[in-house]
Amino acid sequence: MRLRLREMDPRDRAVASASISARLEEFLKVLQPRRALAFVPLESEPDWWLRPAIDRMQFAYPRMGRDGAAFFRIQSPAHLVPGRSGILEPPEFALMCVDVAAADLVLVPGLAFDAEGRRLGRGSGHYDAILKKTPAGCRRIGVAFDLQMVDHVPVEEHDQRVDAVLTPGGFTLSPPRR
Repeated sequence: MRLRLREMDPRDRAVASASISARLEEFLKVLQPRRALAFVPLESEPDWWLRPAIDRMQFAYPRMGRDGAAFFRIQSPAHLVPGRSGILEPPEFALMCVDVAAADLVLVPGLAFDAEGRRLGRGSGHYDAILKKTPAGCRRIGVAFDLQMVDHVPVEEHDQRVDAVLTPGGFTLSPPRR
């Protein structure tokens, strides 16, 4: 999957990202989350934050520390800075910490997803740990390109599911979490 994502044509990536961003913008208008957590897209992931309305949402983004991720709300993605691993994150002076246990929406990255809400991450377990702390009513939305939807993602006991996956093709709703 990593190879397929790296080989994706930049024009196709831009068109797919714009579609995801437009669908997400419409979804957010209806949902109106108050405590939304999001990921900063890597080069191989959808640029979901392309729309002005999304930029104004003031999502909380992760900053990685020794004890895992802490989420900080910032005014704009333009305020993100390279972190220890080179991934953009909120700067040290970001003060508005958002408690994962109070989140009502989490946008979740992944390498692959399936229709059951199973997710293949990048192997660090960070997002499984984050999702495990979210409240029962929190909507967990995977964000992916169509090619990242697969028939079956193998899971282990610690793996956390998402409620839906947003792709350029639309939302794929998963069965309710238990």
